[in-house]
Amino acid sequence: MGRHKKPVELKIAQGNPGKRKLPKKKKTEKIGQDFSPDILLDGYAQEYWDKLQERLKLQNILKITDTMELTMLAYYCGKFRELSEQLKSEEISCMSDKGNAYQNPLWGALNTCQDKIQKMLIQFGMTPAARADVFEELEHPENPFLEL
Repeated sequence: MGRHKKPVELKIAQGNPGKRKLPKKKKTEKIGQDFSPDILLDGYAQEYWDKLQERLKLQNILKITDTMELTMLAYYCGKFRELSEQLKSEEISCMSDKGNAYQNPLWGALNTCQDKIQKMLIQFGMTPAARADVFEELEHPENPFLEL
């Protein structure tokens, strides 16, 4: 899989370093304050939805079109927490009927959740590496000597 396209907003903020013609910016609505998907009515996922939504709004990143991805991210964060708590009370390995030890299946589910969460966090620029790629140019103060 190749690189993802850089958002038009980011190209504009960086001064369009490639000097290529920019596509016209599509107008998207920001997400409303009271929006909450019905699928997240259980505890942990709803908590993560509220936290993530607030953080992304503060960064002016969240758009109405991002709600499905954010819903999935909050869902998997909630499931990850549930599985982690369940694993605290269970053994790391299980025994089969024949006496062979095998890994508790909850670990596989936990690892799957972790992989999905990590991939989605990257999409929102919420990992250190993703922030460095996306916001590197924006975080530096403007240097008036660069225009000379």
